[in-house]
Amino acid sequence: DDLSKIDKLKSDSRCLDYSTNRDEIDKIWQIRKNALAYSMKIRKGKKKPIAFMEDPVVNVNKLHALVDSIDNNCKKYSLDYIAYGHAGDGNLHVRPLLELPKDANIMKKVANDILNDIIKMEGSVSAEHGDGLARSEFIKYVYGEEIYAIFKRIKEFLDPNNIMNSGKKIIDKSIFIANLRYKDVKRSKNELNWSIKQSKIAEKITGYEKELDYYDEVELCHGCGACRELNYKTRMCPVYKGLNIEEASCRGRNNVLRWLERLSELAYNYDDNYRDIIYKYCIQCKTCLYECPSNVNVGKIMAEARARYVKRYGLPKGYRYFVDIDRFAELGCRLTPISNMLINNKLFRKAMEKFTNIDARKRFPKFAKKTFRELYEPHKNYDNNVIFFYDTYINYNDPYLGLRIADILAKNGYGLIIPKQLSSGLPALLEGAIDKGREIANYNINNLYEYAKNGMPIITFSPSASLALRMEYLNVIDNYKSRFIADNTFDIHEFLYMLYQKGKLKKFDEIDSDIGLHFHCHTLVLGIDKYVKGLLSLIPSLRFEIIEKGCCGVGGSYSFIRGNYDLSMSIGRELFDAVEKSDKKIYTTGESCKLQIEEGSKKDLDLTVNLIARAYGLA
Repeated sequence: DDLSKIDKLKSDSRCLDYSTNRDEIDKIWQIRKNALAYSMKIRKGKKKPIAFMEDPVVNVNKLHALVDSIDNNCKKYSLDYIAYGHAGDGNLHVRPLLELPKDANIMKKVANDILNDIIKMEGSVSAEHGDGLARSEFIKYVYGEEIYAIFKRIKEFLDPNNIMNSGKKIIDKSIFIANLRYKDVKRSKNELNWSIKQSKIAEKITGYEKELDYYDEVELCHGCGACRELNYKTRMCPVYKGLNIEEASCRGRNNVLRWLERLSELAYNYDDNYRDIIYKYCIQCKTCLYECPSNVNVGKIMAEARARYVKRYGLPKGYRYFVDIDRFAELGCRLTPISNMLINNKLFRKAMEKFTNIDARKRFPKFAKKTFRELYEPHKNYDNNVIFFYDTYINYNDPYLGLRIADILAKNGYGLIIPKQLSSGLPALLEGAIDKGREIANYNINNLYEYAKNGMPIITFSPSASLALRMEYLNVIDNYKSRFIADNTFDIHEFLYMLYQKGKLKKFDEIDSDIGLHFHCHTLVLGIDKYVKGLLSLIPSLRFEIIEKGCCGVGGSYSFIRGNYDLSMSIGRELFDAVEKSDKKIYTTGESCKLQIEEGSKKDLDLTVNLIARAYGLA
């Protein structure tokens, strides 16, 4: 009976179809949830969506008339527009595409014409977004002069000094376009590649084929404040969760950079506060890229800001040891066991803090006696081979983890090809040392491509190394080789699950155990978490519980720098407490998370790759 009523409504309206399928319903709701994000990134030449008469509401029976009004008035001025909203409430969100400041007068004409129609329909210019700067001058027309005069008297009685929302809601002069966020700016020279075609993985995350340029990416933030979320429904923004101050939010940092760009940033000498905003208040978790409603790539914006800072002032003290990690890690391995004795000596670490600016309290992983590259010996000749990009931790700190990965792949019929390679260079790319980052990226791209061009996939373990190869290298080198590498790199969990989907994965042994599972932020950003969960679900009798208490706060090199340590531990505090209280063995997908959570919780963790090795009887 209900469906017959819906069918009648469908035939009487402009509804194309409806769904009773749960998966389809979820997809439709997801589209609605992401409508704002999708609309904010639309560009047509120099035109982009502008919110001004974006919240009209009428009786739901008159919704069709409201749609007609918006459509006719936008056509009248040859404007494309986006409309979505709450059909059941008669409320629409409308964003015409305008080029500002050129179309400012058209904007006001469209608003007035739609306003007149709304008044005839006995509707309102705002349903859920309020009035404020954009619609204050329309209030008297919606309510009439008599009621508006009462509003003014109440305002004068309760706020005689006009200190609450001054000049915003009860105001007689026109301010409709006075506060628009536009200005012709002389754009600064970029240090990274912008306005480039996205890699496949980035396009999958954001839904957009091409990036914006730097300034438009900064402007893309529309100020919703989702980055100020304090619960753990989102990872974004870990630093804001730790500090709870506006400038630590993605929005706050964007506002500072927008302001600098408009006022010609070269006219300013950056002080320590600015350095904190671009270095201390961003740990490059990248979760903004997929959790921000507009998919603002704040991590890349910060990398650009850091590169500009470094060009003028040089790299802040302490970061160079991570930018040039291969040199220092190689030395650490050569000097074992002395190097391990020194990094565990509190007096030595305290003395070195003064020279290196690396916090004496931060725990370092031990150096291996031999690197992975020195230890690895090919098992035998295989018909199928993969290229292994081992990165810093496996090569210098835990080469036996790399050997277990080799055994896992061998179990499934794959040999390893190990080209010459440097560590991923992610610290250089993200901390502002762009020349060094480009040098590392170029070396790795050329060496990996020589094998990858023959059809071999590139396998990574470290989520951050995967991020570097799949996304960050394109920010400094955008050519056919770098794109080929980006599109043919796979996380080990992802690759194994792809084998399962093809019916080629060897079965796992039983592990009758309850475990806790934590995801590295870059695992989530790259969408690898679903492959990890899928893979672990294939292990007989294994039961896992996701521990989602946010980011651990390590941020790669971030937590090692003096001045960041306390904040990094504060960011991860609730996660550390949850791990400490859990009676389960905890596994994580990234080496940096493992080390940070162990330090914060005083509890040993393990890596999901080791669990997979155990399920194959290899550990």
